[in-house]
Amino acid sequence: MPTEKKAVTSATLKIIALVCMTIDHIGHVFYIPMMTASSAFGLLYLLLRTIGRIAFPLYAFMIAEGCRYTKNIKKYFGLLAVFAVVSEIPYNIAGNGTWRDSSAQNVYFTLFLGLAACYVVRILQENGKHILWSVPVAALLCLSAYFLSTDYSWYGVLFIWLCAVTREQKNAVRISVLVFGLLLIARPWQIVQNDFAFAYIENSCMQFFGSLPALFLILQYNGERGNLRINKYFFYAYYPAHLLILGLTASLLS
Repeated sequence: MPTEKKAVTSATLKIIALVCMTIDHIGHVFYIPMMTASSAFGLLYLLLRTIGRIAFPLYAFMIAEGCRYTKNIKKYFGLLAVFAVVSEIPYNIAGNGTWRDSSAQNVYFTLFLGLAACYVVRILQENGKHILWSVPVAALLCLSAYFLSTDYSWYGVLFIWLCAVTREQKNAVRISVLVFGLLLIARPWQIVQNDFAFAYIENSCMQFFGSLPALFLILQYNGERGNLRINKYFFYAYYPAHLLILGLTASLLS
């Protein structure tokens, strides 16, 4: 009996991730007016943010896949570094209405550190070494994300690394590990730290269950680029561009 051909390409993942990210950021940037207008808008906020949870696991997976197949890793690192710097002011404007804020860094920093973790795995594989030798380096990169206060912090870097180290594992093992990674991203320990406050329970559940559809898409990935006639730099530039537009729009409406 022939196996069913997987239909999800890299192009599909990019489009879904971009759309979900945009939906999420609309909810985040317009959080205050939505939550104060009425209960209906409060529910809309939760819906937008839940849909948005799909985005990061897909971007994380694509970083791991990109590291595996890129022929110019230096250029890959360079692009992430450049857009990490370019995105910082739009990230601050969208996040808290100010152009300068050193307390948190945008997600490109997390992706950069995650790429470094994946590259260590790639080097080990190319030299016939066990991928678990990458654990100490991955741990240091996770600590870097924590101290830099990057978006998605250390658990974001860890998830990217998990995407790389489980690449050759059976689906049952791979999904189990990635589900654990998503659980860490949901930060359930904050529920205990805050005396089981409803807001933290709600946020953790939204994060975890909202991101699960991303794993289904990852399992359906066929390893092909797909037919996407959009310049690849569009996807890099879209992040700071849409944050700047949303942030400035929110400032005008406030």
